Amino acid sequence: AIHQLLPFTMAHPFDSCDFSRLAVLAARDANARDNVSEYLLQSWHINAVLFKFFPTERCNAFRLLMFKTGAVISGSQALQLLMRTDYPGSDLDVYLHYRHAHQFDAFLAHEGYTLQVEPARNNFYIPGQRLWSGEHFLFT
Repeated sequence: AIHQLLPFTMAHPFDSCDFSRLAVLAARDANARDNVSEYLLQSWHINAVLFKFFPTERCNAFRLLMFKTGAVISGSQALQLLMRTDYPGSDLDVYLHYRHAHQFDAFLAHEGYTLQVEPARNNFYIPGQRLWSGEHFLFT
């Protein structure tokens, strides 16, 4: 792979590419597609987001819950993953069908988060919004 040819301290050549440029590169040929795929698997892995909120060994359990319920990560964490940036202190927004809320409530409670009873921070009514707080982070 391309990255194996570079010294350990150097950045990957694809680090400066946005997603659309990576898609163009991947369309060139099979070798380029393989290099882009390998890069995406390593650099744009969803666990990079989840490690901020869960212990390493619980990330896959959260991903499985999301898969089984059709939930998706939205908001600033999704943006950070795609833009490969970091907004310190940002929360994790999970978009899910209301009938699965109790499963996420149970999971978050098991992970040590507590349900907040305060109103939404922006003073707008958001149907079904739940605020969970943990040691350092809020889930909405």
